[in-house]
Amino acid sequence: MKNLIRKLSFRNKSPGVLKKSSSALMKLMKSSEKLDDIQQQQNIMNSLPLDMLKIIVDRMNFFEQMKMTRICKEMNSYLMEKWRMIKKLDIRKKDINEATSSSNWHRHSKSYVAIQIIDDTAFMVIDEQWTSGDLYVLLSMMHLFHDWVEVVEMDAPIAELTVVSLSDITLEKWYTFQCLMKAFNNFDTDFHLESDFISDRQIYWPCVRELTIRTKAAQANHLARVLDYGVKSAYVVDRKLLDKLRIVFDDMEGMTNKIVNKHIYHFRCWAGSVGWDHRYETQFLGKV
Repeated sequence: MKNLIRKLSFRNKSPGVLKKSSSALMKLMKSSEKLDDIQQQQNIMNSLPLDMLKIIVDRMNFFEQMKMTRICKEMNSYLMEKWRMIKKLDIRKKDINEATSSSNWHRHSKSYVAIQIIDDTAFMVIDEQWTSGDLYVLLSMMHLFHDWVEVVEMDAPIAELTVVSLSDITLEKWYTFQCLMKAFNNFDTDFHLESDFISDRQIYWPCVRELTIRTKAAQANHLARVLDYGVKSAYVVDRKLLDKLRIVFDDMEGMTNKIVNKHIYHFRCWAGSVGWDHRYETQFLGKV
């Protein structure tokens, strides 16, 4: 905290303004750890010059910045302008400690999710032992960028989660279903959680040109189950705008596994990719 204060320059401020700004700055940085009292936050921010407020917000954790957009109109405009530069999402489900071992990751204070922004790409991770609470946080992160991203790469479980989030099925019910599947320890078991077709929805990713789904042979059932949730592929992406739909296996089992090929077929039926020719491809990258 003290190091941050020392980095901020007040040379152009009069002593009175300096004292007032410093006091407000300290209160904001201290209360930003909780952000419980929205009215207090608004009062503190209104007492700070906008340029100084931007410096403070830029040093905040990503998830604190998300909260700032809800309590300060000026910061909402400032942060949304920055975030609109993000054109690519890379979303993975894996051990979060392993995935975030390098620096510059922003981890959520309570949920096992994290984000790292590099240039025009937002990298997101949710722990492989996810909870229903983790799902809500991840979806809120994804939703932040959904209107303008152009390239999306994600693991197969995230693809299924995305479709479920647009359905009439609650995340709690779907999470319970996932736990049931895990209890049987056989994801090829013919279990389904079905839902009626939903009415018209706005396209979730209206600007996506490339969609890549990473998977293993053992995860291919995540692809097949998107048929069950009553969500048309046209509600997920604009099929007229989409230049490439790619399924990438990181093992070779899918080339000979009839069950896996059946899952791929069901996914392609949902996506309506028959006749897409070069716009659709399945890649088998070999064991990793």
